[in-house]
Amino acid sequence: AMNNLNDISMDEQYGDIVGYTQEELEACFSGWIDETAEKMGTPREDLLGQLKDYYDGFCFDGATRLYNPFSIMQCLLKARLGNYWYKSGSPSFIVEYMKQHAIQDPETYRHLEVDQDFADSQEIERAKPESFLYQSGYLTIERREEQALILDYPNREVLDSISKMYLETVYHVEGYTAIGSRLWRALKGGDIDGALSLYNTALAGIPYEDFMKQSESLYRALFLMLLRGAGISATGELHSSRGRSDLVVTFPERIVVLEFKLARRESEIEGLKAEGLQQIEERGYAAPYDAERRAVAAAVVVADAEKRQVFWQVSS
Repeated sequence: AMNNLNDISMDEQYGDIVGYTQEELEACFSGWIDETAEKMGTPREDLLGQLKDYYDGFCFDGATRLYNPFSIMQCLLKARLGNYWYKSGSPSFIVEYMKQHAIQDPETYRHLEVDQDFADSQEIERAKPESFLYQSGYLTIERREEQALILDYPNREVLDSISKMYLETVYHVEGYTAIGSRLWRALKGGDIDGALSLYNTALAGIPYEDFMKQSESLYRALFLMLLRGAGISATGELHSSRGRSDLVVTFPERIVVLEFKLARRESEIEGLKAEGLQQIEERGYAAPYDAERRAVAAAVVVADAEKRQVFWQVSS
């Protein structure tokens, strides 16, 4: 009988059975939403947008978006946006899989195209990374195309959670929690120097063997994971009309645009700083935010491949 199980996990008629739709959330939890908005001092519509950003987005049929019931209820009970997914614990089999498989950084699996049968039949311990991350709840279906599925992380809570897991499990960043909270305070206050000094502290705690294949993208990915693990809103490789900025950090009161470079030798650092600042200016990486009522800062970050540390210069 066990050989004849009917897998309904991607069937359209069952697409809404394991979470709350937007309509269900607003209808069934209306009073809780009002009370939470009042306690947080946030307009109801703004809170609904934040709840969607943090907890919505799970999809199993390519169309229906669902909220994580556990996290949304925790948020409404405590009247606080938080990463309840990560606090609920990381099952040991996920940690072991991450240790034993050569999985790449979280950005690798964003908007990833896979075959429609990518998750079929294979035991989860032997599954490919994208199948494993889907079956363990970290990836979801972004959309369904004619012959393929596009995968992505469902929401900010899950993306922040997997960033923390990478830092702790794959890169063995020591003292991560303390670094993350200080990083949040530094960037929120506009202290780019302090934030990048903390990044150097994190880099110093990563074992040498994790830097065997150095690249500009590695240093960008590590900083992006550090930001997301600290609950900081950050986007990698944001496109504009004239180019693509490496990393954009956003707070309600400020935006920080970062351009990353890799110096193979110490003698290249100053030249790459100048090149990066010129690139930020000529390609207008900060220009899309000029009209916003937020402070905007930009900096070039040069990673020294020999010292495994970063050097930087803030654009004036």
